[in-house]
Parts: sequence; structure tokens; C-alpha cells
Amino acid sequence: MTAQPTTGPARELADRLRELRVSRFPGVAITQRALGQALGGRRPISAPLISSWENGSSTPTEHRIAAYAMFFATSRSVEGEAFRLLREDELTEREHADRALLEQELLSLRAHALSDELAEPNPAFASALGGPWHFGDGHQVSIICAAIPPE
Repeated sequence: MTAQPTTGPARELADRLRELRVSRFPGVAITQRALGQALGGRRPISAPLISSWENGSSTPTEHRIAAYAMFFATSRSVEGEAFRLLREDELTEREHADRALLEQELLSLRAHALSDELAEPNPAFASALGGPWHFGDGHQVSIICAAIPPE
């Protein structure tokens, strides 16, 4: 099990994402499942993934942050029977401005959370992932294999 951050940049991002879902639109209950369906469209995001972002155990991609900003930029996202992500051309000038500000805020929180993750390794991961397959710098790893000869 991953240790959840109790303070710091990852916790700030997690808290902000949860705050948006729970209180951005008063009187509207947005479940993690409903948010995942709206953000993912034809390929819904799972509720456990949304939960991992809200508890700080993982960090959403920039693409997902942009979707959050689009969704929470307007209450029109939660009108009707099913919540939805509006298209860029459907936003008013004010909603465009709100989306841009929110996206900038969330991307900044994300950048701080990621830089903090790289700066201070989590001791829970160090013991679980130690050994020859552990690369502590946090960068992507590519494993290249040769083709196996037919004989």
C-alpha cells in the first residue's frame, strides 16, 4: 500500500482536486464515478484513479488537468442528466478565462507535486522497489529486447 502524503505539494494538489469535485458547484453532488465518466468521455476514467488523485497517491497528467479545468470552468458541465465536458467552442469568454486560470493553478500545483516527488524519495517505495529494477531518479525507463532466433 502506498503511503499517502499528509502535507506538502502532493497533498495540496490532492486537496484542491477533491475540493473542486465536492464544493465547486453547491447543491450538486459529483461522485468520483460521475466525474470519471465526464472527464473520460467514451473511455471513462475509473473512480479508483480519481480517488488516487484526490488522496495524493498519484498525480494526474497534464491532459487530465486540462480536462479538470474545462469541466470546472462552468456549471453547464453539470446541467442535464449526465455530466459532460464542454468543447472549447462552447465556452463563453468568461468561462474561457475561468478555465485558463484554473488550468494554470492546477498545472502549477502539479509541477510542485512532481518536483517534490523527485526531490524526496518515499521510503515506502524504496523498500518495496529496491534491487536491480529500481531507478530512483523518477525518469522513464525503456527496456529493449532483441528478437528471439527461431532455433
